[in-house]
Amino acid sequence: MNLLVKKTGLNFLLVIGMLIHVGCGSEEPDENPLPTTSAHSYDISITGGEILAGEVPKENSGIYNAVSFVQYNDEAGQNTVNVMVQETGKAQVVFGILLDDNNKPTSVVKSGKEFTSVMNFGKWAEELRYASVECTFTLEDYQEHDITVFGDEATVASFTLNFDGVFEASTTGEEVEASGKITIAAP
Repeated sequence: MNLLVKKTGLNFLLVIGMLIHVGCGSEEPDENPLPTTSAHSYDISITGGEILAGEVPKENSGIYNAVSFVQYNDEAGQNTVNVMVQETGKAQVVFGILLDDNNKPTSVVKSGKEFTSVMNFGKWAEELRYASVECTFTLEDYQEHDITVFGDEATVASFTLNFDGVFEASTTGEEVEASGKITIAAP
């Protein structure tokens, strides 16, 4: 009987402890929670069935892997987001997105010169690359973050980029259609 009372009392204390833990653990959610993805990712489909897909860790040895930088383009007079996602042995994706005042992809003609968003991608260490000819870009969940990179202050962006358009093959000049989604994780 004494053993039964001890087990019941211990079980009762465990249940009370779990209830307190669960009750104290709930907090009000942030109004704009940052994406919690653990990687930068890319998924690109090219006419003919070829697919480039993968991901790169958002941190290396506990340090944010900055792959997107926000910079002011003096010639265009607007901000750009410049991105380089490289997955060793698999693929390289590089793009520059010109942003309007609402942080949406845009193009602008200034002094007779057109400034527009561009993209280039291909398999790792292969000569064949695809460069955007005419492409539509859309950004979702765009957020800017101030970080320190190698002792200097920098602004990076997290977002999901969707694109669809015509790309030119570097080795043949052939035009192909490609579409995809690239996600850049927040620090």
